[in-house]
Amino acid sequence: MRYPTKRACVSSIPLGTGAPAYGDRLVFGALRNGREERRPRTVSASLIGAREIAERESGLAVVITYRADGSAHASVVNAGIVNHPVSGEPAIGFVVQGRERKKLVNLRARPSSTVVFRSGWDWVAIEGNVDLAGPDDRLGGLTSDAVSRLFHEIYAAAIGGSPQDWAGSDDVIDKEGHTAVLLRPTRVYSNPNPD
Repeated sequence: MRYPTKRACVSSIPLGTGAPAYGDRLVFGALRNGREERRPRTVSASLIGAREIAERESGLAVVITYRADGSAHASVVNAGIVNHPVSGEPAIGFVVQGRERKKLVNLRARPSSTVVFRSGWDWVAIEGNVDLAGPDDRLGGLTSDAVSRLFHEIYAAAIGGSPQDWAGSDDVIDKEGHTAVLLRPTRVYSNPNPD
């Protein structure tokens, strides 16, 4: 059994500070021998690690949204990594079932979130702003067919199967008022990688 021995210490270069383009922003490595080792990784590379951890646990992740008083509201969802339908950039996708869920109320009022994937002692946290797409939330002029495809892609990435496998669920998705959540990563951090 592997036990954690050192705390994570990862920082990212925020947008608008002369950093490379969104998908190429640098993320630095973890503490090694008491000091931060500066091994640049891109956000995209960090998301590959998140995808690997998510696949080990059937896409289960903890999602944190924020209440009006600033306190955290946590819940467990199935989440996966998909391409954002408007920007084409990698995003964390999950679906909220029901129009009045607390997660959804919080995200509409304060559109930022943190998603944490974990398996055993390995974990990756992804922070960012969110976009919503569903019956009550229009995203960038997406057609209803594009929103349906987005649900299929998120379910396939988060739970399994192919997007075509999920096409038969459109009636349930509509009836239950599902909303797609797309977290656009601004910061990714994790426990130390043993390599």
